[in-house]
Amino acid sequence: MYGYKIVNGTAVVDEQEAAVVINIFNGYISGMSLRDAAINAGKPMVHSMVKRIIRNFCYVGDDFYPAILSRQTFSKANAE
Repeated sequence: MYGYKIVNGTAVVDEQEAAVVINIFNGYISGMSLRDAAINAGKPMVHSMVKRIIRNFCYVGDDFYPAILSRQTFSKANAE
């Protein structure tokens, strides 16, 4: 999963990729298109891949994945 790496069977945040995820969410919330938010974050992606990132609830944390985003940020992006 983008933003994480698996170390000894445990998901840990990949800081470099997590920064891209955060920037994609912030760009999208600020009014950019999905594709433009990814380009602005320095990781050009196709629309469908960015949409999968925006819709993926694991970024707020769960039993396996540590949180990268706040629930508020996730909710704002998914209300768009």
